[in-house]
Amino acid sequence: MGLLEINQIKSKLEHKYSDLINVVSEGETMNEHQKRNFLSKALAVYSINTLYADVDDQELVKCLVDGGEDNGIDLIYFHPTKKELCLVQSKFNSSGNSEPDLGEIKKFRDGIRDLICLKFEKFNELVKKRREEICSILEESELKFRLVLVYTATTLSSHARSEMQELLSEINDRREIATFDIVNQQRLHSTLYMNNGASINTDITLHEWAKYEGERIAYYGQITGDQLFELWENYGDGLFDSNIRKALGSTDINIEIHETLNTEPELFWYYNNGITIICSDIVKKAMYGNQRHIGIFDCRGISIVNGAQTVGVIGRYGQISEENKSKLSEVAINIKIISISNTDDEGNSYKDQVFLNRVTTKTNRQNSISSRDFLSLDQHQRKIERDLLIEGIKYNLVRSEDDEQGDENSFGVKEATRSLAFAKDIDSTIIVRREISTIFDDLDGPKYKKIFNPSITSFYVWNCVRIQRIIEENLKIISETADNQEKAILIYAKEIISRIIFDRIGNSRIPRNNLNIEDVFNGMDLQETLLLIIEKIKTKIASFSKNIANIFKSPSDMREIYNNAKLTEDNSLDNEENDSINLSLELPKINNPILQSQLQNFYDKLSSDKPAVMFLNYWLNEIFNPNHHKMAYRSNFNVFELDKETGEEKFIVRIAYHTKLIVSFEFYGNKYKSELYKKDEFIQWLQQNLNGESRINVEREQDLEILKELKRFL
Repeated sequence: MGLLEINQIKSKLEHKYSDLINVVSEGETMNEHQKRNFLSKALAVYSINTLYADVDDQELVKCLVDGGEDNGIDLIYFHPTKKELCLVQSKFNSSGNSEPDLGEIKKFRDGIRDLICLKFEKFNELVKKRREEICSILEESELKFRLVLVYTATTLSSHARSEMQELLSEINDRREIATFDIVNQQRLHSTLYMNNGASINTDITLHEWAKYEGERIAYYGQITGDQLFELWENYGDGLFDSNIRKALGSTDINIEIHETLNTEPELFWYYNNGITIICSDIVKKAMYGNQRHIGIFDCRGISIVNGAQTVGVIGRYGQISEENKSKLSEVAINIKIISISNTDDEGNSYKDQVFLNRVTTKTNRQNSISSRDFLSLDQHQRKIERDLLIEGIKYNLVRSEDDEQGDENSFGVKEATRSLAFAKDIDSTIIVRREISTIFDDLDGPKYKKIFNPSITSFYVWNCVRIQRIIEENLKIISETADNQEKAILIYAKEIISRIIFDRIGNSRIPRNNLNIEDVFNGMDLQETLLLIIEKIKTKIASFSKNIANIFKSPSDMREIYNNAKLTEDNSLDNEENDSINLSLELPKINNPILQSQLQNFYDKLSSDKPAVMFLNYWLNEIFNPNHHKMAYRSNFNVFELDKETGEEKFIVRIAYHTKLIVSFEFYGNKYKSELYKKDEFIQWLQQNLNGESRINVEREQDLEILKELKRFL
C-alpha cells in the first residue's frame, strides 16, 4: 500500500468533513500546517465511524479536543449504549511510510493515565470544559475503555505496542475493561471500498477439511488464529456485515476467550464453539493430490455470521505484540464456510438472501447462561424473594432487562450483593470492587456462602440495600462541590467508604427481623463522617508512589487504605468470620500479566479447596522468587530453577490440580525429576515425611505444614 491509498483516504476525509471541521476563519485558505491539522482531526473523527455505524458526524466533531496541551488525546467520545469511553490519538502522514512517533505514543499513554485519574490541570480548555461529563462517565458501573490509535502508515513498532500494553495491564485487573484498537492504513482503506458496496474476497486455508454433502456448497475444517488475525487487521467490523451484532468488546465471554489465548492456546479448539462464514461463492483451489489435511479455498463476498466475538478478541490479541501474533499460529478454531449462491428454475445464479438470513439467525440463536442465572435455584434466594414480596418489595432474582432497575420498592441481585459485602467485611468489599461476578461462580463456595447464608434474613438484605442507597445519596451531594482529587476518590474508593460507614454503624444495629432503619444513623452526622473518611483516604493516597487507578487495583493497598481510614475498631464481625481465612488469591510478587492470568485460571479450579488455596498463596508469597524461578503453565504448573550463568531451566516441582492439589517432584518417568534430588537433606526429608514417595496430595492443613519445609531447600 502507498500513495494511491493515502490520497484516497485523504479525499474521503476532505469530502466528508470539510464543512464540519473548521481550522481557519471563514474565507481564508488553509496553509500546509492547517491542512495537516484538519486531516488529523478528520482522521480522529473517521476512526470512530469505523468502530460504530450509528454515530452522527456532527456530534463526533464536538468530541474533538485536539490542540495545544491536549496531553496526547485528540478526541474523547462516549458511546452510551455500549458504555465505551473512546480515547483517540490520530496521526495523518501524507507519505504513509512514517509510523507514529514513540514519544507521541508515550504522551498518549500518559494522557490516558491523567484523564482516568482526573488530573484535569494537565489538559487544555476543551477537556476542562467537559470535566463534569467525564467524571459522570467514569462513575458508570459497567464502563469500558476503548483506546484508539489511528494513523495512515502500515506499521507500528514493538516498542509502541509495549507502551500501550503496559497501560492496558495497569487499567485491566481481573476484568478486561480496556482494549486497544489499531486503525492503520490497511483498515482505513478497506472501509472506503466496503462503504461503497464492495465485498471482501480472500483465500482461506483449512486444515483437516471436508465437504458437506448437502443442498448448498459448504466446507468445514479448522482455521488457525493467525489467519483470523489478518482478516481482522485488514477489515475490522467490516467482516460482520451480515451478523446480528459486531464484536462486543469486554464481555465476560470475550474475557474468557482472551484468557484462553493467553494461558492455554493449545486447548482453544476444545473450549471454543467455532465460527461460521457465509460467501457468495466458494472455489477450492487445485493442489497436488487430493490432500485432506490442508486445502485452500477462494472465498468471494465473505461475512462472518457467527463467531464475531471470537474473531474480535483474536484480532485485538494479535495487535498487542509480535509474540502474540506468533502464538496465534498455535490456535485452531472450528470453521464452517457456506455458499449462499443458489440457482433458480431457469438456471440463473443468485444470492439467496432468505437462506442468508436463516443461517445468521439460527447460528446465533443461543442464550448466554451466566453463573448469576443459577441463583434462582438457591432456595435461600427464593426465600428472600418470597418474604419481601409479602411486604410489597420486589427482589429481581431472575435475570431480565430490568433486574437492576431498582426503585423505592424494588432492587436487584447486584445491588443486594454489593450492599451485603459492604456490611460483611473488607475482603468481600474488595471482591465486589474488583469482580463481583466471581462471587456467583460457585454457589457452594466460600465467597458466595460468606455473603448469602441462612443467617442472612430477607429483611436484613433489604435494610442493607437501603442503608447503602442513603450513603450513595450523600456521596452524590459531596461530589457536586468536590475538587479533582476528591472526585477521583469518590470514583475509585466509594466501596471502601461504604464499608467504613457500615463499620461505624455496626452489624448488630442493622435490623434482621423488621424493616425499621430509622435509628441506624443515630449519633452520626453522615455528611461530616463521609468528609472525614475522604480526607483520611486523600492523606493516605498521597503516601503512595503510584496513581490512584493502580492503587485501587491492589487488594493489599485497598486493605491498607481501609485500615488507615476506618473510624472505629471493627467489632461487627460474626464469630464464624473471625475463624475464617482469606481464600482469595494474592499476587504480590507477580508483575507479569500473563503469569497473573495463568495463576488466576489455575486458582479458579481450586478456589473452594481450602488447603489447596493456602498452599498456593504460601508458595507465591513465601517460596516462589520470580528472579530465580520460572512457572510454565499448561493447565497445571511445572516450576523450574533458572541457572543465571547458563540460562538453563532445571525442573524443581510440579503443582497440579485435578480433584485435589498434587505436588510432585518426579513424573513422566525420569523425564522430569527434581533438581532437589541432588541434595541429601531433601532425600532425607522425603523419607521422613513422604515415605520416599515422589508426590503428596494436599488434602489437610497438616499436609500444608509439611510442604512449608520446602522453603529451606529453595
